Amino acid sequence: MAKLIHESVVCPILIGRTAEMTALQECLEATMSGQGGVVLLSGEAGIGKSRLVAELQRSAEALAFQLLGGQCFPADRSCPYAPLLDLVRAFLAPLSATQMATALEPSARVLFPLLPEQVQHLPELASLPPLSSLDPEQEQRRLFAALADVFTRAASSRPVLLVVEDLHWCDESTLEFLLFLARKTVASRLLLLLTYRGEEVGQSLRSFLAQLDREHLRQDIALVPLTRAHTGTMLRTILPGAASLPAGMLDALYGLTEGNPFFLEEVLKTVLMAEELVKVDDGWHWVRAGTWRIPRSLQDAVELRLARVSADARRVLQLAAVAGRRFDFALAFACGSPGCLSCRPGVSLCGSGTVGQNHGVREARCRAGASPLRAARRCGTVDTRHGRSPAPRAGGTPGLLSGTRASLRDARGL
Repeated sequence: MAKLIHESVVCPILIGRTAEMTALQECLEATMSGQGGVVLLSGEAGIGKSRLVAELQRSAEALAFQLLGGQCFPADRSCPYAPLLDLVRAFLAPLSATQMATALEPSARVLFPLLPEQVQHLPELASLPPLSSLDPEQEQRRLFAALADVFTRAASSRPVLLVVEDLHWCDESTLEFLLFLARKTVASRLLLLLTYRGEEVGQSLRSFLAQLDREHLRQDIALVPLTRAHTGTMLRTILPGAASLPAGMLDALYGLTEGNPFFLEEVLKTVLMAEELVKVDDGWHWVRAGTWRIPRSLQDAVELRLARVSADARRVLQLAAVAGRRFDFALAFACGSPGCLSCRPGVSLCGSGTVGQNHGVREARCRAGASPLRAARRCGTVDTRHGRSPAPRAGGTPGLLSGTRASLRDARGL
């Protein structure tokens, strides 16, 4: 039976992000002097974007910033303006009816249809006559101007840090508004911080980012995995009394999690619950199990992402999960038809006819299960000891491999 964990298995301090935090602090200082802007914070799932945002919000609060935050969710792609409505509601929530009326008055008639809960507290504004109808494009611009006015007016009295997280799930209308608002941050005390997963950029977000580039409106901060040294520091910080780590533990955990802080915390929690890592008088004792127990949280995350790719792509990821970090086309081809190689960059080209795994395949490795590659190995059709497939059988068609490079596209979302 698994042991219940009462202590937190979350690192209490931010590790390995000094340069990124310094850059964000400088953005806060610039915003205080009236030079706001847009910061884009990107990185893979679990890399620490939300943790860095939380640290920045604490710093901003200490500098008397007003904090506004919204988050995108997968369902928001079909729900226009969802994160923006969260932002407006968060802005209005602490205000009295009088303060709310003052904050909304210039834009009240435009925003009331979007804020029915707030309207009931403002009868004097709700009784105003409706605005004249316009064509859809003009209606949208009027709404954008009203929403932007709420935030820029707030920034006129005190600096504002406005955060929208997980932009890869954002609807197109919200992205259009954020571009509209970004243009108004340059000479204001408004800092717009947007986060997204770089491996999940769809066409709408790609167009949004390109437009920010063209107008020189963005500053990019990309979070990369922690180094081995930072991973060791993180482990020693989480584990009380761990002046030194058990032999082999750092290499094993770093090899599995590859510097992803969330993965590290989740795997460490699982190891502690399984009592494979126990506190002893002189530190910690680690009993290496034959296989890693993959936390349910990671399994669920992988399953959700695998569900978005085709059956052929899942087959390729299953093969790659067992083949290793580098393998050649012939190896993959020997285990399935060319169609199963049509994957997005969970699998990527590495030159010289080889295929490499990125973060998506590393995740999929946790869910490899009974891989066709293992079956092929048992049948003698694949020799994975050297990362190669055997020579083509008589009558084989090596030329079929020539078309596989162009079809390695379908697993990018992992």
